Amino acid sequence: MIDGETPNEIYYHIRESNFTILQGDNSLGFLNRITTNMIQKKTDGKLNLTLLCGASGRIEDSLEIIFSEEGLIIIGISTNGDKIRQKLVQGKKWNERINVLNGDDPLTFLTIFGEQLTEIAKSFNLEISPDETKPWFENDSKLIRYNNTQPESIDLILQTDSLTNFFDSEVETSLKISSINSWNKFCIDNSILQYNEIKSSPLPFECGLGHLIDPNKGCYPGQEIHARIESRGKQTKFIAKFVANTKLQSGKYRSDDGKKIMITTISIIENKTYGIAILPTHFLGKNEIGINDNILTKLYIESF
Repeated sequence: MIDGETPNEIYYHIRESNFTILQGDNSLGFLNRITTNMIQKKTDGKLNLTLLCGASGRIEDSLEIIFSEEGLIIIGISTNGDKIRQKLVQGKKWNERINVLNGDDPLTFLTIFGEQLTEIAKSFNLEISPDETKPWFENDSKLIRYNNTQPESIDLILQTDSLTNFFDSEVETSLKISSINSWNKFCIDNSILQYNEIKSSPLPFECGLGHLIDPNKGCYPGQEIHARIESRGKQTKFIAKFVANTKLQSGKYRSDDGKKIMITTISIIENKTYGIAILPTHFLGKNEIGINDNILTKLYIESF
């Protein structure tokens, strides 16, 4: 159990994210010129996930796109929303009538997670289906989604100025704020990427996001680099989860054979470290890795 937290409680975490709203007749066509795959309005409930990359092919942000009456809502995990919007504006043609709006302050993204979410779900008119992540839907000026995670979770996007009223409502008063340690453990267990994993601007293949590249899409920033890596099989890093029987910090390490290792996210529970790391492909297929942390420490590797 995580220190200071109680079993069967329901927790919430306000997520690091940036919001951009695109409005205009050709918003989707405009966005599809710069993303790594084609975004389209889906009817099968699947999520619209994509990447924004630079000319070097490295990730600038990992995005989710929501179709709403207000326009296209773009959710990024980068902490620098202004930089992302600047890149979007640079991609506009001179005669395109598209508004790029800043939603960082008006909107808040939070996740509720715990073992028993039935009453919370009822308060949102949300139907829970085990083994199935639901698409976003709108209810009472909130965007809501159920996630088939362990433990189960509900994502909410709501107006920031309504947060006080939200937490004062009858059911939501039972929610406890999550510690960073607990939230990180939730993300590690469910293979959820945070800004920690992309802030060093990795290539998509290095952090488990290669599936968001469509090799048949055509031109977008970084496309030539991605095509070259795929055709030549030149991937040099991969992402993995690990457990270590000692307390570690996030940051740079060296393996016992001198290779560079980057630990991006950690959660410490009862003197064990659970984490996510970017590793050289030299270690693909290995079950454990020795690293130098004053004393030799072993990372027990799990797939991401």
